Amino acid sequence: MSRGRLRSLGLVLLLAGAACGRDPRPDVFLIVLDTVRADHLGAYGYDRDTSPVLDAFAREAVLYRTAIAPGTWTPPSHASLFTGLLPSVHGVDRVDEGVGGGVYALDPGVDTLAERLQAAGWKTAAFLGNGGYLAPVFGLAQGFEKYRIQGLRSVDDLVPAVVGWLERQNDRPLFVFLNVMDAHAPYEPPAPYDRMFPGLLDPPPPRHPQEEIYARGGLPTPAQIAHYVGRYDGEIRHMDDRLGELFAALRRLGRYDDALIVVTADHGEMFGEGGRWGHGGDPVFELVHVPLIVKYPKRSRVGVETRAVSLADVPATILATLGLTPDAGQRPLWEPTVPVIAERIFPGGAARLAVADGVVLSEVRRDGQRQAWVAEREPAAAPADADRLLGDLHRLVDTFPASRRGPVVHPRADTRLADRLRELGYLP
Repeated sequence: MSRGRLRSLGLVLLLAGAACGRDPRPDVFLIVLDTVRADHLGAYGYDRDTSPVLDAFAREAVLYRTAIAPGTWTPPSHASLFTGLLPSVHGVDRVDEGVGGGVYALDPGVDTLAERLQAAGWKTAAFLGNGGYLAPVFGLAQGFEKYRIQGLRSVDDLVPAVVGWLERQNDRPLFVFLNVMDAHAPYEPPAPYDRMFPGLLDPPPPRHPQEEIYARGGLPTPAQIAHYVGRYDGEIRHMDDRLGELFAALRRLGRYDDALIVVTADHGEMFGEGGRWGHGGDPVFELVHVPLIVKYPKRSRVGVETRAVSLADVPATILATLGLTPDAGQRPLWEPTVPVIAERIFPGGAARLAVADGVVLSEVRRDGQRQAWVAEREPAAAPADADRLLGDLHRLVDTFPASRRGPVVHPRADTRLADRLRELGYLP
């Protein structure tokens, strides 16, 4: 359906709804918990009490147990979440392999979820904690009437800002994107969350784990890792409590029951597994296995989905749930995608992870040549299963259209942006 026809349809529905009060179409809330890995939430089996609010939320929603982020760091994963395209198609990734270097922004000609919903009559607003890689220069602000970004903001600032804005809204259905990034390094939860979980060191290790990595030329010590994990878990609990306040406000304002609410993460975080730290490298399961909990309007779908799903299917899910037509070739979460793929694109090649039927396989290709592949999970996949998945992966990649890369952004050229990225550990 053309954008013009969508605008006409939205206007007709808006006028029809105005005759009987507030537009009856559901509000949409897309909440991204930056850097939160699935296995650190109680609903996904974690033994620490990090997420009582989200655990309760999951009981009235659909919990996707094996949700895979399409990228391993903020811009490519958010671009997939907004376009339904994988990184090798939308083109958002690093220009070179150096962290903090040039980044391809989203091509302005690629339609986003916010643009689709705005054209159909939804009022669009974004409230962002990540003033680094979600800055408008990276192209992810397309379609948002309000794009609130002021440096690096805590959930303590964001939730009151969202609630205050919601209290001033009346008739139109809303699409609200909330990015909460408190779990991102340097892991500095406020009291009492800073001492809520065990493993803390006194005196503490360097404020930012990257400082220790730069100094040592390797991973922090096991005791330091335990300290950082305890602080990371404290940040997750901090965010969880503030989300409870947001959900309570939605109920008070009469916007909760009918709303479509998606809670997920753009990627996880590595804490030494396989010698890896942080995020942004090649996709491995612990890094791209993220929470995905969807409360459908009026709880029309509830339960646990165990098959692998992709965050790239979230836009089609939102559009289909609202009665709008997903973009060609895209499908909602209830229609299986096989295999599910995560990617890191680099000059001359790509590292990919593929998941299907309990098999997880990683492959790296450079200049057209396979460098390595491995069946990741235990118990190890049978060779025939791994070969079948590898064949499915290659056949799917062969169908991808050419990458649509946007303009190149050089973060170091913008002093304010560079300072924010330095605060997050992306620049020394």
